[in-house]
Amino acid sequence: MSSINRAQQPAHLGQSFSPHQISRFNILAKEVADLESVLSIDEAKDASFSGFVKAALSYTGNEYLFAFPPENFPFLAQSVAAVRIRSNAGDVVGYVYEAQPGQLPRFKLANPRVVGKTLIEFAENYADILDKLSDLLPCGEDGSTPNLTVEHIPGELADNNTRT
Repeated sequence: MSSINRAQQPAHLGQSFSPHQISRFNILAKEVADLESVLSIDEAKDASFSGFVKAALSYTGNEYLFAFPPENFPFLAQSVAAVRIRSNAGDVVGYVYEAQPGQLPRFKLANPRVVGKTLIEFAENYADILDKLSDLLPCGEDGSTPNLTVEHIPGELADNNTRT
């Protein structure tokens, strides 16, 4: 099993994105800036990663998808989560991570070009499956859809799906 060398970012990461994928990230500049602004507030310094990220996503109208093993992430991180950033122009997925102690802001939205196409497509596929399952499952009495997010992707599964 190979591992990602997180001390040095590979030069090829992100270069395999199509122009359409890159333009989708750029279209959501306002939504991304809103999320990054909420992630960087002072109250984050003592909060749990999962709780604070879920609250920030809810506040900005975005969605938590799943926790991702930090040892399989291209940044040195304590915790990682895949997220869906919502917009009228279309949704994109990304990853929020908890930086190493002493780094500010504590919670950061990773640059998708550095994360790489494989991890972005992994989260996109997961989000697509959630959408299809939500369409098949009955809504609650209040019209809500079931919560199908998971708290953690097992390392072996993530490892098999994150190599470029």
